[in-house]
Amino acid sequence: MLFQHYYGKNVHIGITGSIAAYKSLDLLRLLVQSNIKVTATLTKAGQEFVPALNFRSLGATTVFEEKDFFASDFPHLYPQKGIDSFLICPCSANTLIKIAFGFADNLLTTQVLAFEGPLLIAPAMNFKMWNNVRVQNAVKMLEEQGVFVIEPGEGKMACGDVGKGRLADIDCIYFYVLKSITPQDMTGKKVLITAGPTREYYDLVRFWSNPSSGKTGLALGLAAWLRGADVFLICGPISEKIVSLPGLHIYPITTAKEMQEVALKLWKSMDIGVCAAAVCDFRPEYIGDLKVKKGNKAGLTVKFANNPDILLTLGQSKRVDQKLVGFALEYENLRKEAKRKLEQKNLDLIVGNQVNITSPFGREKNTVLVLDKEGREEEWPDLPKTEIAWRLWDILLSL
Repeated sequence: MLFQHYYGKNVHIGITGSIAAYKSLDLLRLLVQSNIKVTATLTKAGQEFVPALNFRSLGATTVFEEKDFFASDFPHLYPQKGIDSFLICPCSANTLIKIAFGFADNLLTTQVLAFEGPLLIAPAMNFKMWNNVRVQNAVKMLEEQGVFVIEPGEGKMACGDVGKGRLADIDCIYFYVLKSITPQDMTGKKVLITAGPTREYYDLVRFWSNPSSGKTGLALGLAAWLRGADVFLICGPISEKIVSLPGLHIYPITTAKEMQEVALKLWKSMDIGVCAAAVCDFRPEYIGDLKVKKGNKAGLTVKFANNPDILLTLGQSKRVDQKLVGFALEYENLRKEAKRKLEQKNLDLIVGNQVNITSPFGREKNTVLVLDKEGREEEWPDLPKTEIAWRLWDILLSL
């Protein structure tokens, strides 16, 4: 999931000697696609794993090699020139310890000393090296110095060993970098979001549902997290990858009743609630723990009951210091129905979706109608769902 509104932002990446160096190319692609200007510095060992040409070919505008150390344009001071965030990915044990103690014996480490902005380090090494007391002491020193150390992952390594030390997930590193260059205007806010479909089972294997991908709810959650909020995401069964990030709390559910139970339990302590889930309005009567056999010539009759209206329930208990957002998917009379729900459910803002021959489900973009309690009416045509999420938070923070 890409956030593409980072025009004018500059990120510098340092690449050190590690087999994980090739993964930094995937990160470079993500950052470039987010409209971030990316520059890079490779250590001598880093170049042994990935040539500088690869970074230039994939969009890095300036790439420094160790041979540039004594160039006349002072490359060791380059990060002073408008760089918003500095990431070392991967960071070897050697470089990690050198930075902790302030050594500056190559181009990359001198650039680190010259940089005064956010510094992030993504270590990658054998688990025995990561667990070494010297490395752990260096990590503590870096954190005390204000450096953000991205915890390595666990799993099988290139040498065949299994343990903690492999480079963190690239999507995870991508979001940490974005957060380091994002204004933290939602710091201290606790945000509840519902996302995805619900499934209402008829027997052990069959269920009533819809094709919601959960992309909008996930985009809202990630956007709020990037802006500093503590996010509580109640999520139905979706195929979208959910990145594990501290402060992004995931509550997986299946049915509407389960979603309501979790939402009500959390709502009292929240500042903002956004109900973006495509909750099934009805549920079939569950016939028991079995699988219905085919062969009934008379066909099959299924009885349905109403599911709880989660948004209405939250609206009825909303405090004056809380804000609540709903989504409305309509076949016709979109504006009229959105206005009715805005008032009836005690909402601060509502987002309307039109469904006809085409469906908003599963798409990367959507066309929406946005109404708020102050009388705002805006139509946003065919925007990426990440952009819709960002704009909604802008509006909510202004109410």
